[in-house]
Amino acid sequence: MSSFFESIYYRAADVPGQTWEWFNGLNREEWLVVLAITFASGFVALLGFQANRL
Repeated sequence: MSSFFESIYYRAADVPGQTWEWFNGLNREEWLVVLAITFASGFVALLGFQANRL
């Protein structure tokens, strides 16, 4: 059973490296899409935080 938990640990530890490789593989247009989605998500989050204050 410990090998099951070890495999989960190793997979979780490898996620940042795989994510970094994915970002490094993006071309210019894909970067623009990622940035637009990030910007839109932040904007919606800020609108939500502002609505909670009213």
